[in-house]
Amino acid sequence: MWAVINFFQILIIFIWTAVCGVLTVILSALTFFKYYQISGFIGRNIWSPVLLFVSGIRVKISGKENIDTSKTYIYVANHESLYDIPALFNKLPVYISFLAKKELKKVPFMGWAMTASGYIYIDRSNREKAKESLQKAGEEIKNGKNAIIFPEGTRTKTGKMGVFKRGAFMLSQETGIEIIPMSIKGARECLASGSYKIRPGKIQINIGTPVSPNNFKGKTVEEFANAVREVCLTLRENN
Repeated sequence: MWAVINFFQILIIFIWTAVCGVLTVILSALTFFKYYQISGFIGRNIWSPVLLFVSGIRVKISGKENIDTSKTYIYVANHESLYDIPALFNKLPVYISFLAKKELKKVPFMGWAMTASGYIYIDRSNREKAKESLQKAGEEIKNGKNAIIFPEGTRTKTGKMGVFKRGAFMLSQETGIEIIPMSIKGARECLASGSYKIRPGKIQINIGTPVSPNNFKGKTVEEFANAVREVCLTLRENN
């Protein structure tokens, strides 16, 4: 029975993502709004509500008061599932963009929409290009874009939070942009990495207070990353 339900869920999700992708491309070309505003509006109000409803997933969030919506930040969170993305789109009080691996650029419809929305692609196989991408991200954040990075680099396969990689924290130190730590819990139970078995459930997002790179002057990037990871771990335990 679940196999049949999942088939139709995935079909609806694919079609709806394609529709929203095309809509994002068209509106980005025809309107004067900034691309991340279009992407953010569609992601929050059109794309994510349908995906979550079709999947039977509820999302709760706490700590929104820690975000000053007049400022831009680098948001970092653990990565449990593909459902992390619609959950964040749906509940964060700001329009967001993601740093994504370059392979996603080639995905039909979704890749087109991500490109039209100004997503920044990271070439993880090339250190110099990855560094250039991070520098570009820093410029765009300063110009008004809020960026989300999953510093583990991939979805967890065990349910445990992995090591946080350096990119987000190098970017923060080089630009002076504060980091908003977040935790995500419950998304893996809805859809685990490598699985097509969608299950109804609840995703909890907890938002911490901003972390300034100025607090880590004289510290290594690894120490900065580990400190933020500890904050995310604590947030995740406080459900």
